[in-house]
Amino acid sequence: MVDWLYMSCPPWVDFTPMTNPVNGPDDCVPRITWGKIVQHPGAWRLSVAIQVHHALVDGLHLGRFYEALRSRMMSPLG
Repeated sequence: MVDWLYMSCPPWVDFTPMTNPVNGPDDCVPRITWGKIVQHPGAWRLSVAIQVHHALVDGLHLGRFYEALRSRMMSPLG
């Protein structure tokens, strides 16, 4: 079995949605894209888009991913 995960980083782009091309209805490879880090008053924002096949990933999984990512980014390095 081959495990695939497509990742992309256009660091010069601050985006809201992001879609990626797929090879057809049987393409189940997750796609994660993150973009430019933007400073706002009192906070920083990083755009992260995930494109997955709903037969394999549910909203609960995405919520857990985003919460873990947020938690990890808010924790001190080290």
